[in-house]
Amino acid sequence: MLEYTKLNVEYLGLRMLIMSQKRLKISGYWNKR
Repeated sequence: MLEYTKLNVEYLGLRMLIMSQKRLKISGYWNKR
């Protein structure tokens, strides 16, 4: 059960990172225009 929670937290962190990077890309794209 502990392993599963650890995996879940890592997955959530990865998703948050990807989302923030996507947001940065989008904002950078808008700033360029």
